[in-house]
Amino acid sequence: MTAMEKTVATSQGESGPIVVGVDDSPAARHALEWAASEAETRGTTVMAIRVFEPPLVAFAGPYPRVDPVLTRELAAEARTPLRDSVEKVSRDYPTVQIDAQVLRGPAADVLVGASEGAYVLAVGSRGHSAAASLLLGSVSQRCVSRAHCPVVVVGPHAQIQTHQAQAGRQTAGVNWSPP
Repeated sequence: MTAMEKTVATSQGESGPIVVGVDDSPAARHALEWAASEAETRGTTVMAIRVFEPPLVAFAGPYPRVDPVLTRELAAEARTPLRDSVEKVSRDYPTVQIDAQVLRGPAADVLVGASEGAYVLAVGSRGHSAAASLLLGSVSQRCVSRAHCPVVVVGPHAQIQTHQAQAGRQTAGVNWSPP
């Protein structure tokens, strides 16, 4: 265990789940793979979260509000790709328990809230340039600056590599080189 891993383990405890934000991006799929590999290594669980935010709809009255029917439909639509992603990763990591949740709200706020008590939060990076990220902001940037635990940001071209360590434990690495 490296000094950084010892610091993280001491400050966070190794018992919390690995929380991962899942959307339709390649980076988020890689983040879910990384989370499953890391959970297998550490003997913990994964909490895969897909976030949706229903639009405000104008109704009769002075203020727009969220339509409950639309909210239920959007939540149902979000479950299918999340289930598909979790099932695919579960085939590669059958010993890892992956809990999947669809939650409503701003993505960064939901993930930061879920990071409380987590061992680590994993999110995908959309791969925007530094200038675009400064102008647009991003979920991953907000998670890095506000999460209650360490954050791993996985790029869209990451290749998760699993190998046997000297002690016989399985460990994972991320190849950050472009495809």
